[in-house]
Amino acid sequence: MNITLRPDLEKRVIEKVKQGDAPNADSFVEQALKFYLDYDADEMDEEDVREAREAIDEARQQSLSGEAVSAEDFFAEFRAKHGIPR
Repeated sequence: MNITLRPDLEKRVIEKVKQGDAPNADSFVEQALKFYLDYDADEMDEEDVREAREAIDEARQQSLSGEAVSAEDFFAEFRAKHGIPR
């Protein structure tokens, strides 16, 4: 199967591969599609929704109080901790 992406989406996929999020474009698109197909919002129960809202509220409070870490710093630390190259 061959799929053609819009130029803006193709550019974003290429950037993600360059950032090390996937070894190549095929792998990235496959991962994204699998996530999309496996995700079913209807399967979320009230407890999942409550936990998600609590986590979001906690993150907002941390951000407002200056406790938050930038995504860039978080992922750099995560990659270093787990030996994942960029």
